Amino acid sequence: MTVTEHSWPDHPAAPSDLVVAPHDWPALTPTELARARRAGQSKRWHAVGPDHLALGVADMDLPSPPMALQAIEDRLRHPILGYHRLLPTLPEQVSQWYVRHTGWKPDPDAMAVLPFGLKTAIRLLLETLADRNHPVVVLTPCYDGLRRVGRDATCGLVEVPLTRGPDLAYGLDIELLRARILATGARTLLLCNPHNPLGRVWSIDELRSLAGLAEELDLLVVSDEVHSPLTHPGRRHHPWPLVARHDRWAVASSLGKAFNVSGIAGSWLICGRPAERAPLLRALKSWGHHQGSLLGDQVMDACLRHGDDWLAERTALVQRLVQHARRVLARDAPSIGCAAPEAGYLLWLDLRRVVPASAPDDLSAYLEERCGLRLVAGARFGGDHAGFARMNVGTSWPVLDEALRRLGRLA
Repeated sequence: MTVTEHSWPDHPAAPSDLVVAPHDWPALTPTELARARRAGQSKRWHAVGPDHLALGVADMDLPSPPMALQAIEDRLRHPILGYHRLLPTLPEQVSQWYVRHTGWKPDPDAMAVLPFGLKTAIRLLLETLADRNHPVVVLTPCYDGLRRVGRDATCGLVEVPLTRGPDLAYGLDIELLRARILATGARTLLLCNPHNPLGRVWSIDELRSLAGLAEELDLLVVSDEVHSPLTHPGRRHHPWPLVARHDRWAVASSLGKAFNVSGIAGSWLICGRPAERAPLLRALKSWGHHQGSLLGDQVMDACLRHGDDWLAERTALVQRLVQHARRVLARDAPSIGCAAPEAGYLLWLDLRRVVPASAPDDLSAYLEERCGLRLVAGARFGGDHAGFARMNVGTSWPVLDEALRRLGRLA
């Protein structure tokens, strides 16, 4: 394995600048990994200073799957990169992928395959199908990107806190949710399923209770399920349509998180009412877009067709990284609380016992100055979460161990 010495400029690296074999990435040291990620113009690694570890933004410091890279290479052998139509078989490939992994078979005719990421897809959905004269409701802590989209696309945001028990075990308070919806007139529920930042995989009973409330109050439910392919072994993800009791819903997802291809934009929306796909596509056209994207379709198709075994291995690795981080924190920094994620590679940390009351309000800046770690401050997720932080552990083993050592210095 060789990572060449270079002072990384703000332009793409030449192929000769960087040589890292796929199997070597999990073993890269902090210096090697930072250099390699900056060579690929990583947004989060370019945002931190020398010797700092960027473990905030949710993409992995691990290679994308070989079938995705091969699909790009194969397509680029064609010498024309002009306007692109949606790959005709792609909606059915998405549908079959759900059948294999969840038992649900979406209707391809109710699906829109989009040329951008999930936040933009949800923005399109809200602006087209939601009642924008009424606020949307989210369950906090909630991914800050989803909160911003909900607030900006409608007339406001209603935040309803999840219950927080021992060991950072969060749950639903259905009666509180009902009361807040009735009091505010919210007409749309934005649901993280699985939850970001907690990594909760909602149980079937929890989802059924939400579905009953959605039917009772005639809510539009928008289920963000982008972390679902990384549901840890031993847990089961339930897509919203398997519990829905009325047809006012939409599932939003992509392969970006699971296959680490977020830089190749692409996502999909699946509507509970197939007739609602048409207004979505009209709105998409008014935005200057059409279904599909030249490289995104190729990557999506390759991963959906050939990526199941790779995904199982990556999910198992992600679970081992999460378990290792929790073990080390419990042993070396027991005053730092850590939720037990059931999907994905994000850890929700309670740092209130190790961050002094005199610390600045910007916890992210404090942690970066104090121990050279760039995490996402809990206050960005809404609710009463000052002193909390989200940490991305989808990285190499040496980087994760160094990050845990630095966190231990706080304790």
